Amino acid sequence: MVLSYPLLGGDLSVGGEYSFTNRNTNYAIIPNTLSDNVRDRIKEGMSSAFVIYSRDFGKLNMESGLRYENVDFKYYDDGKYMAEQSKNYGNWFPSLSLSMPFGNVQMQLSYAADIDRSNYWVLRSGVQYSNHYTYETGNPFLVSEISRDISYDLAYKWLTFNLTYEHVSDPIYQTVEMYKDNATIGLMRMINGKSYNNVSSMLTLQPTFGIWHPVLSAMVEKQWFKLETRDGHYLNKPVAEFKFNNTFDTKWAMFSVMMTYITKGYEENHYIYKPLFNTDVSIYKSFLKDCLTFQLYVNDVFGTNDSHIIGKYGKLKETIFDEFSTSKISLTVRYKFNVTRSKYKGTGAGQSQKDRM
Repeated sequence: MVLSYPLLGGDLSVGGEYSFTNRNTNYAIIPNTLSDNVRDRIKEGMSSAFVIYSRDFGKLNMESGLRYENVDFKYYDDGKYMAEQSKNYGNWFPSLSLSMPFGNVQMQLSYAADIDRSNYWVLRSGVQYSNHYTYETGNPFLVSEISRDISYDLAYKWLTFNLTYEHVSDPIYQTVEMYKDNATIGLMRMINGKSYNNVSSMLTLQPTFGIWHPVLSAMVEKQWFKLETRDGHYLNKPVAEFKFNNTFDTKWAMFSVMMTYITKGYEENHYIYKPLFNTDVSIYKSFLKDCLTFQLYVNDVFGTNDSHIIGKYGKLKETIFDEFSTSKISLTVRYKFNVTRSKYKGTGAGQSQKDRM
């Protein structure tokens, strides 16, 4: 529910939301020599309330907000309430945004806090058999990951620039451990790590030349991620990503060529040890006032989208070497029946909870 009304020359919005989730996981493995049977249950109630106020002070636009979320998480194993895995906690998420034009340049400075809750499958306790050397499991002890960002944005005609500083608390990432002291089997699961800082910068150029709409973007990201591994404690090497997308909007169809290049570097505890290059091609055509659409899509045209990643998990290390990339082609046909605009003006209550299912 959201209510809005004018206040002191600005606009005030207040609202709230409540959702309840009851999730059961029951399965038996026959024979159960590989992993144990599972019978667990999760009950979670989440309530939230927020207030947002926005106002113009001359050319300066200010928007501030505050959101509170309370989560009551109850975990049951084989019908028994598990107090250690269960938790009840509340979090405050403030936000502030200041934007103002300087001639033809639009600038914005903002602060925001956000939360990333694990999906319910990640919170399970059961063990899944993947292959002879790898098992997977969940982690009901996980706490939510919270990020606090300070961002600066600049826009000038077809040029945009972003610089973001991020502090991440209780980051959630994948690790691998020995399964029941068996050195030949790795057990994969998600854990909470130490807080770390991250800085990213992105420049995007998006001009138009007749039917040609190119988009060129360059992004550089550096983290200060600490983890005790066999190769050292700090996983800090920056990673860069370059994209060059080209769209030709003709009277016959819309043709697109999308290219991506990623350098060596770290993404949390995963190291890209060989650069990646990928090219996709798309042809899009619509008929009957966009009710009927066709899209021909070719993924990885040159078969170069290989994976060369090293996962660092403390004393263990996993090397992913995949040079068997193949091109894929798909044709998608869509027809929309009785297209009408929705009169619903809500905000999608409980959508984030549904996504976690």
